[in-house]
Amino acid sequence: MTFSKTGPLDLLVACPGDFETGGPECIHQLVDSINRQGGSARVLYWPPRPDWTTPPPYRHYDTPIAMIDSVPAASHVLLPETYTHIAGEFGGSQLGLWWLSVDNFLWHGAFPPRTVRRRLRRIAAERLHTRFTRLWLRPYLRRIDFHLTQSEYASEFLAKHGITSTYIGDHTVVSVSESPTTELRSGGIITNGNKGVALRERFEELNPHLEIRALRGLSSSEVADAMCSADVYIDFGDHPGKDRMPREAALRGCIVATHRAGAAVNPIDVPIPNQFKFDGTDADLRRIGAVLTDVLSDPAAALHAQAPYREVLAVERETFDRAVASFFEL
Repeated sequence: MTFSKTGPLDLLVACPGDFETGGPECIHQLVDSINRQGGSARVLYWPPRPDWTTPPPYRHYDTPIAMIDSVPAASHVLLPETYTHIAGEFGGSQLGLWWLSVDNFLWHGAFPPRTVRRRLRRIAAERLHTRFTRLWLRPYLRRIDFHLTQSEYASEFLAKHGITSTYIGDHTVVSVSESPTTELRSGGIITNGNKGVALRERFEELNPHLEIRALRGLSSSEVADAMCSADVYIDFGDHPGKDRMPREAALRGCIVATHRAGAAVNPIDVPIPNQFKFDGTDADLRRIGAVLTDVLSDPAAALHAQAPYREVLAVERETFDRAVASFFEL
């Protein structure tokens, strides 16, 4: 079965009620896009509670809140990929899955997180679960009628399993005008301090002449200030989906370098020249260190090389709206 629309769209999108991360922001963006374009969509915070309110970072979006008793009347329900274990709660509507990541599905999609922690404590068992999920995907998705993806990485993953999906993406909430001119930058390298810590530490061992400021525990405005001051943003994470921080950094004028993993492998999700992507080998960590050393001494050439990337990011909202309108027939 695939997506079908026989009357007005009334879409409920399940969303974790206690997280303010990239995935929930994508969900609020989708609901907002549908409502702005004449459709009807609401956020269903999960687990159901009567006192959920829209988190402050998402209150500028048009995202009405649905209660659990709204489900039987909804024409469609959309779950994030980590919520396949609750698919049985939504038997009366067309049910879709939005793949905001691949790697997170492999951990939490088939089982509730507590079950994963209880049953898969040993490393060997964790690897077995990940391998089983990758090889036999369909049993986890038997109740799902249609699939949407946030990244080309997720689209490719599903295609390998013979599952048809539609890419709609998301968009980055940064104005190009936020970025100061190169002359006003203090320079330096920044990174997300919460991801890829071991790889970053190895990079620092191999490139002691390069100082990296790891961003952690900062407010959104403090992160924005750091991006507007630095010359380079380097991402050591595994990119389970199309991550936001590299895009935000690029729009704020940083030159971006990324670990070649997950969504950062393909040239669609992270369309920067290949010289700015690196793997985890010592040789390549030294190579990217040399690249960044040259960039810091003269960033103009690297900024020019990544200009097409920033141009794509600048129109992400328009591209996302078109994809949403096309799929949901708005």
